[in-house]
Amino acid sequence: MPKTRQAPDCGLPRLRQSPTRNGLSLRAGIAPTTSCVLGARREARPCNADLLSHPAHLLHHNDIRLKAQKWVSHRLDRMDPESQTELRDFGALATWFSPRLQPQDLSYLGPQSAAALREYRDQNHYVKREQPTATLISAALACQAFRLLTSRARDRYRRFAPLLRGPYHCLGPGSHTSKGPMILSHKRLMSLSEPLQHKLLRSADPYLPVSERLRYRTCTPQPHPPEPGSTLATERARHVPQYLWHDWIIRFLPDRGAHVDAIATDLPIALLIPGNPIRNIHATTELNPWRNNVSIALGELTRRHPGLLTAICALADYLDTEGSPVDYRRRRETFRDIELSQQVWEHYCDQANANPGKGARRFNARRYIFQMLTGADLSNPQHSLAFRTGEDQDRYMGQFQREMETALRASLHEHAAGLLAAAGIDEPVNWSPPAECVAGLRLPGREPGDINTRLLYQLITIEKCSFTAVARQLGVTIEHVRYITRQLYRETTKHPKNSSPAARQARHRANGILDRAFYEREHIQARKDLPTIAAETGFTRRLVARYARKAGISINPAIKKMADIDRRWLAEQAGKLFRTNDDIAAELGLRGETIRRYRRNYGIRGRSTGSAGHVITNLKHPSLPRDIRLAVEGQRGGWQRLQRFQQMMAYPSINSAAQALALRHQNLTLQINRLEADIGEPLIQRAPHRYTAMLPTRRGQRLLDHLQQPHIQQQLNQYATANAPPKHGPRKGKSRAVTGSVRIVETTRPSIGSGRSLG
Repeated sequence: MPKTRQAPDCGLPRLRQSPTRNGLSLRAGIAPTTSCVLGARREARPCNADLLSHPAHLLHHNDIRLKAQKWVSHRLDRMDPESQTELRDFGALATWFSPRLQPQDLSYLGPQSAAALREYRDQNHYVKREQPTATLISAALACQAFRLLTSRARDRYRRFAPLLRGPYHCLGPGSHTSKGPMILSHKRLMSLSEPLQHKLLRSADPYLPVSERLRYRTCTPQPHPPEPGSTLATERARHVPQYLWHDWIIRFLPDRGAHVDAIATDLPIALLIPGNPIRNIHATTELNPWRNNVSIALGELTRRHPGLLTAICALADYLDTEGSPVDYRRRRETFRDIELSQQVWEHYCDQANANPGKGARRFNARRYIFQMLTGADLSNPQHSLAFRTGEDQDRYMGQFQREMETALRASLHEHAAGLLAAAGIDEPVNWSPPAECVAGLRLPGREPGDINTRLLYQLITIEKCSFTAVARQLGVTIEHVRYITRQLYRETTKHPKNSSPAARQARHRANGILDRAFYEREHIQARKDLPTIAAETGFTRRLVARYARKAGISINPAIKKMADIDRRWLAEQAGKLFRTNDDIAAELGLRGETIRRYRRNYGIRGRSTGSAGHVITNLKHPSLPRDIRLAVEGQRGGWQRLQRFQQMMAYPSINSAAQALALRHQNLTLQINRLEADIGEPLIQRAPHRYTAMLPTRRGQRLLDHLQQPHIQQQLNQYATANAPPKHGPRKGKSRAVTGSVRIVETTRPSIGSGRSLG
């Protein structure tokens, strides 16, 4: 082992180099080992002094540098395969320690070594030549490697920890703060022997990030680094769905502290990390990019359930060795969308006596088949069938999944199998790894069958309890209740006769019964009338009559004996004179229902019931301006609103107009808003503040001009019978005429008060 010497010429401290330096010196083989290769300054020539001519400072016999030298010399003397492996590890560790040591790590070697490393880091570590500190640092690196190789299991991580630092925060001058999580140097780790790799990885397991623990499998009894260029994880993605298998969600989901979607989407991408040499977000891009919050979530879950990462590695190993009968990669490429026509969907619903509902229910059925085939995450917006909103997801999970009948679920499974066969894929519809691949491991959740199914059926089917209440009573998760509910048999729903499913089923039966031969036999030959046929078949009279017309048979011959009413006469009486059905029926000696039926057959629109049938409301005025027609034709109270508008514009504000007209402010405002809505544009410009008078817009001014025309004013006075004259006229003041009798008051100064003018 070296002895401390000082060069007689340059006066710099040197360690006498050992003949067996194992590549620790940068100048090995260039100068004699007993000659000083340093100069007094950086640009000076080496002094070439003989170090043996200067007295050495002896080290203590227990100095670790002497122990390291003895350990190296002993293995150099033996040179058996084991010694060669240890020496290779010794050199590789020393090289690994070189850029990652901090001065405080060398405190056990004395202040001289720490100062040498500090000088090397802060001043001249980038100079590619022998430095005054090189020998001391080489000895320190050798001691660090020796301590790690000879350490016991309990001390191994403490001596291995400096190698987990990133070199980018070790080389900066005065930088002692970690800038990132502990991370392994894959290249350096691969240079070590396999037994040493196992020891170091096992010792560092509790302190590594989740991604590194999975990548190197440090949580397993046999950790090992991934092979460079390995495609094992890439091939594993072929067998992993984007949304975790439902039974494995139950096993990995704890009772509290985790979200179902987070577990179901994070664990599949975690299955792609073991043995994956790629260390960025592209390692799991095929399913979902690896995100930092995934590491955080899995890290928190692992602290509560230490066996989680071990189970993930075991599941990944099973997929690597046994594979899977389902190729999800091929399915993801084949099924971008699911084809399920309305006719096929109604056929499935008829078979299961289920309600097809509207388009949203069929869309959810397509989602169900899509997720069943591809294992897709429906919360991912990249899918065409993904959830649009949170309410959309709630309807799918809470209504569609829960209310699906067993027969309908079986039909959808058959449809999925048919899609696979049509695509030339010979695979089962569903598959998941067996639970034996994680046997002996303690998982966060529980086994899917570990639940009282009889009590679950009682609570869900009979008592109609919510999933939350059932999960709380059984002590399981809501997802566990959902999973088991899908396994239970759900009977078909009994729909009332007037419901949509019952009507559709009746039409389905009628298609096979009510044909032309049936009507010829029962109606024409047997002389059965409509009520009799409806009672015997169980169909409604309307359905029997509809299919009779479809078959070309008139099932009610009595309709030919009805009175013949002239079409034009009835159109004039009901369409123009707006006579009621009863009035016309009394004149003809018929019933009002008969007149209504004739009007329906002739397509005559009669007088509307209620106020909509008022004569003034239904009058047409083709000669009036368009704005007035929009306000009065088909609008109840349109003439009154026009006159209110004309009267209101004589006042500076709506408040003053309402007071003068003995109206409430709200009523007058509603009338003007309704008038503006009928015409389609604003008629007045509201005052920005209380001291400015309102003004008519261009459209409003044009309407005022129309209302001032004599013939329109005459009609306005005739039809606006509900209008009351104002209690008193406009307020006096300095004013200017707008048009006709419409005036807007302007005062010289603003004033506040209900009885004062607004300027």
